[in-house]
This record gives sequence, structure tokens and C-alpha cells, in this order.
Amino acid sequence: MNGITLVWRSGTEAGQGKGGRLEGSWKGGDSAGSICLAAFHPSFLPSAPVRMQLLTCTTAWLALAAALCLLRPAGAQPPPEKLAVKGQVVNALTGEPLSGARVIVSRQSDNATRSLQRNADTDAEGRFAVEDMPEGRYGLSVSCAGFASASQSLDLNPRSEPVVLKLTPFSTIRGTIRRPDGAPLALAEVALQVHRTSQEKLDQFMPFGAGGMRRSQVTTDDEGRYQTSAETDGEFLAFALCVDVGLGTSALHTCPAGGTAEGVDIALTAGQRVRLKVLDEATHQPLTDAWVSLTAGPYSMFAMGSFGNVRKRAVSGEATFAGLPAGSHRVKVECPGYGDVQYGQVQLFPGQEERLLTVALRQSGPFITWGGRVLNADTKPVPNTEVQFVVVPAMEAGAGRVRAYSLFRTTEADGRFSLGLPSEGPWTVWGLAPGLGITNETNVAAINGRTSETLLQLAAACAVGGTVTDEDGQPLAGTKVRILRLVQAGTYIRDWPQEFAVTDKAGRYGFAELPSGPYWLSLESRGAGGQMWKSLFLKPHQRLADQDFQVVREGATV
Repeated sequence: MNGITLVWRSGTEAGQGKGGRLEGSWKGGDSAGSICLAAFHPSFLPSAPVRMQLLTCTTAWLALAAALCLLRPAGAQPPPEKLAVKGQVVNALTGEPLSGARVIVSRQSDNATRSLQRNADTDAEGRFAVEDMPEGRYGLSVSCAGFASASQSLDLNPRSEPVVLKLTPFSTIRGTIRRPDGAPLALAEVALQVHRTSQEKLDQFMPFGAGGMRRSQVTTDDEGRYQTSAETDGEFLAFALCVDVGLGTSALHTCPAGGTAEGVDIALTAGQRVRLKVLDEATHQPLTDAWVSLTAGPYSMFAMGSFGNVRKRAVSGEATFAGLPAGSHRVKVECPGYGDVQYGQVQLFPGQEERLLTVALRQSGPFITWGGRVLNADTKPVPNTEVQFVVVPAMEAGAGRVRAYSLFRTTEADGRFSLGLPSEGPWTVWGLAPGLGITNETNVAAINGRTSETLLQLAAACAVGGTVTDEDGQPLAGTKVRILRLVQAGTYIRDWPQEFAVTDKAGRYGFAELPSGPYWLSLESRGAGGQMWKSLFLKPHQRLADQDFQVVREGATV
């Protein structure tokens, strides 16, 4: 360290490097309690000042070490200056600036921990700036509602000019989807793909991105009509899949970029079927409480999302899914008291009408038998009625959401029922049936064998309805509305028949025969402004017909 001088910020020498050691006095430095040092050497450029709180001797030595580390050879270049990625996002067809577009600037280095990613939103003139970026090669990706995403690379240096990112607007595609018998497919969710291709026929899903393909999920109105948006620039085909109904392809159509194509009709064919049997591994008896989900493939669901996903109860231990394309489809099987959820793949080959798959589940533990009778408000038995029993594990403090499951039982002539419940308990059991109110029994595990006489009571039916409109007050047909009955904080009843409704041509929706109590009401409006929800409480006999939604460009409002 010979030749190194350390000085205080005031200019007073703090120490000299002698014989490999730093020697000097700490007296006469900066204000009490802090130090500010800089290092000097004839062969190096001065270091930047280092400031620290002087708490201990160790702190002082850290300041010395930092000052020495900042010494650079006299011939060294100054650190590279920080640059800015600047540019503008415009409509590729009109050149108009696009406000509210999201620009992501990223650089991936060999060391993943040193990767860099920043983002910015465009202003009213479509301009953006990402500051404080080092020189190098970057990838830019940009997205904006109503436009196809785009990306490009940029070599950022001090001479770089602002970039112009051009986005192509989506085209609007409208048509009618019909069932295999020719009837309109009314009020149905359909997975839709649009392919920019001249191929004359498609009979299955293509890999994500192939042929300029775009996936979407649409809901048809009460006359089977649909509307979607996609990137087109010439010829295209539309492919539709509705699980349990069928699949089909439109005729070849032509639409310029940003245009509108009418009459893109699709006639569905029956497709292929998957039939699943769910059995107890030990007894080989059917598991009637099992639930089976199928996600239509045949490609990775990471690309496809939840489109084509259908969940069913294995009535009599079986569930059948029809209207499927050839390929590999993902299945999920779950049953209360039978361990973890089971996943698998089932392959359908071209021309194969049906594929049978048997799944055997192992019981994870003993069950307790608990039951009773379902009575109405006059204490009369409710006979021969299918009742949904929602079983909820006890919620611990701070546990958040809990996982509930549903068991369906048909009461006997005297209103009796019987449930098999996992023995871990305690559980809360809720009962629900059309026209019946909801009551509950708690601490079920502690009352094994006890008969309940008050699980369900007949209640006056409630109703909820309203209208969904766009930002101009025009009705939105084919919009999906969901209602969920809460049973306790963070837990709601699922898999009941009245969970969804779809708006008609006048934008109206409605739910009837609802038991009283708390609900969540949510709206999904793809392509028209996102999703929203609200809570409400239905009193006995109450009928609410004014639960309206208005969907706007930025989101949805009540």
C-alpha cells in the first residue's frame, strides 16, 4: 500500500500507506459520528468519496476498504454511461399513436441472476421511455388491447434513435355455430381458434402460434351467434370446439387486417368420446362421489389455458366426455377420502369413436358414517330428493381459504340420508336442494352415529337478475354471469346447477329458486372489458331484478 494517501472530505490527511500497512490518525475528521474518505495514488485515478456512520472500529476499516476498491488505473475509462430506451407505439395501419400500451424491455445474460427487465406504459402520444439502462442488446415486446402483440430487438448504444413499434389491430369475426343436428348452439361456451392459412380443412387443434392462430373462448347468444377478434390479413379459417357437443371448421373466408368478417358460420360434428370409470382399488366398486375433469388437447395446456375444460360428477362411477378431437387430452380425477388428485393423459386416435379409461383410487383413511333426515319447515320428511351436502373442514385462525367438497345423495322415502366422511374432522356439513334453505351441522366428527333432524328446512325461493350493457348503454348478449353461495369466510358452494347464466339478446340474465343468504355475483366479459364482482345478501322471499353491470373499455363498473 506504499504511496496511498487517505484524506477526509475536508482535505485533511487521514493516513499514509507504509510498509504494507495503513497508518494515521482518525482525529480531526468530519463531524462527530461519521467519516468520509477518499483514496489517492500516483498511478491511479482518485477514488469516489466513501461516507459511513462511524459506529465501531470495524465500520472505519470498511470505509477504508471501500475507498481502496474504488481506485482505478490512471488509464482506465470512466464507467459506462446509463442510457434510455425510448420510442413510440403506433397503429400499423393508420400511424396513430396508441396510449396505454405496455412495453417490456428485457436482456437475458448468460448469468440468469443478472438478467434485466423493465417495463413502461405509453402516454397520450404513444411515447415511452425506460431510463437507466446499460449499453447492450435488448428485446422489446409490446401489447395493447385490441391489437396483436409485437416484438423486436434493439442494440442500445449512445447513438441509438427512438424506436417505432407498430401494432396491427385485430379484425372482428362474427358468425353462427350450429349443433350436429343443425340447431343453433345457444348460450354455450366455445373454444375458438382462428388460423391465417389457406388450408381447406382443419379437424383438430394446431400447435400454439401455427398458421397465425389465435385462441379465444366465446359464449354464444340465444341464437347461436358469436363474436371474436383475431389477427387476419387475407384468408383464414375458424375452428370451434364445445366439449360434449362437437367440433367443426368454417369455410375459407377473407378479411383484411383490422376489418370485419360476417357470416363465419361453423357446423359442428359429433367428434369422439372419452369414457372414464372410477373404482375403489380394494373393492372394485364404483366411486359415486368422484369428480372428473377433462381439458381438451391435444397439445400442452400451458399454451391452451383452461379452454375446453369440463368438470363432471362421476354419476354411478362413470363420466363421459363427447365432441372431442383426436389427440391427447388431460384428465383429472378426485374423490373425497381417496388421497391426492390423480392426473393422466388419454389418447384418441383418428377414426376412434370412443376410448374407455378405468381409474382405481386407494382410500386414504377410515370413514365415519353420519346421517339423518331432511325435513321441511313443517317438520315433514323431504322424500326422494337429490340433496347437495357441502362438507367444509374446520377453519383454523389465519388459514385463509379452505377446500370444501360436495356429496350428492337422494333422500329415501322417509327423508333419510347417509354420508361417509373422513375421520380427521371436525367438519361442518351444509345442505342444499332446489327450493330448500341452507342450514348446517358443526363438529360432525364428534357426533359419529348421531341422527340429525334439522339439516334442511324448506324456505321461500329468492331470485336475482339484471342487465349487462356496454359503455354506450347497449345490451351485451352472450355475457357469462356467475353466482356463488357463500357458506363461510373464504368458502363457497360449487358444482350446483344454478352457478352460471348467460345474457340474452336484450342483455338480461337471471337466477331463480335460490336459497336466502350471502352470495358473490361476478361478470366475465372477454374482449369487452375484463371481469368484476360484487357481494349481496338475499333475504327470504327477496327478488332482486336490478343487479346491473356496465362494461367499459378500461374495466367494468356496477
